[in-house]
Amino acid sequence: MQIKRKLAGLTITMDLTGNELFGAYQEQQRLFDIENVHQELVDQPDSELIRQYGLPLGGLEPLEDEMAAKLRSNLDKEMSWDYALSDAIRSTAERHKPFLDQPPDSQNI
Repeated sequence: MQIKRKLAGLTITMDLTGNELFGAYQEQQRLFDIENVHQELVDQPDSELIRQYGLPLGGLEPLEDEMAAKLRSNLDKEMSWDYALSDAIRSTAERHKPFLDQPPDSQNI
């Protein structure tokens, strides 16, 4: 695959190596996975998120990147899309919930 870049007013055509192309593909896939996780979360009211995952949107949003990585891992195990997505959100929320529930350490204030 070739890409064109403008540098100092000149158009330069470059060939991507197989590794560069695969890296770009993986990064785009990661961004799509994060967007899918985000959309799944914002499409539900907080009451449903709390019922399903134990945390409201504000507690889940910072974990979207980790959830997306788990989603991709689940899909690589040939899980169905819906199950892979819900498991990624649930398992990540469960792993972080004990830390999010703890009050701030009074010595660090």
